[in-house]
Amino acid sequence: MRLTNSATAASAAAIALAGVVRALDPAPVALQASDWFVLPLLPRLASLGIDGNWSTVSFLLGSKSDFVNVVVSTSLSEFWAVGPGGCLEKEPHCATARGGIYSPTKSKHWSPMGLWQLGLQYLGYKANGEYGLDTINAYSPITDIGFGMSNVLMAAINTTSPYLGLIGLGIEPGRFGNMVVESPLTQAVKTFGWIPSYSYGFTAGAHYRMRPSPARLELAFRC
Repeated sequence: MRLTNSATAASAAAIALAGVVRALDPAPVALQASDWFVLPLLPRLASLGIDGNWSTVSFLLGSKSDFVNVVVSTSLSEFWAVGPGGCLEKEPHCATARGGIYSPTKSKHWSPMGLWQLGLQYLGYKANGEYGLDTINAYSPITDIGFGMSNVLMAAINTTSPYLGLIGLGIEPGRFGNMVVESPLTQAVKTFGWIPSYSYGFTAGAHYRMRPSPARLELAFRC
């Protein structure tokens, strides 16, 4: 899969190998966004997605540091990534087009919670997700450092809808039987202290400009 910023990927990988540390001075975090790029061997200029041009945000998931690009969701309070069942072996471009594949069972940090219905039924997502807790790592151009969290709520989706994974900015806890799990954003504030508040600033980007601009996501946004 093509990485849009190899330096960013290398920095995030180094943080992943170093392990998760607690932030001592919470500060706003601007997550790295993908640029608009050409999918290999396809005769068209394309960003990710099948219903328009979407600029995504990059993360490393699990102990294997699976590199994924996901779309920002202001409704969701979970992290969804496309699982191994989301692409067939005979589809060579599927993994790249869907933002990368996350294989939770290959991560030594994966703590499975079973199959549960995806949490955005009102948007038509009626499939199940392979839910569990795992590590997540990313890179912030603002501070020029990588950061990570452990035991983050996420789901591997093995269907074609949604087509891309999602990073939720909501703070609604997830309820799985008798287990209640806080959202990734809540963990970033309360558990790990990476950011000082639940506020955020987000622009989806504009591919149609003469100079296309990618998305930008800043957590704990300060005016």
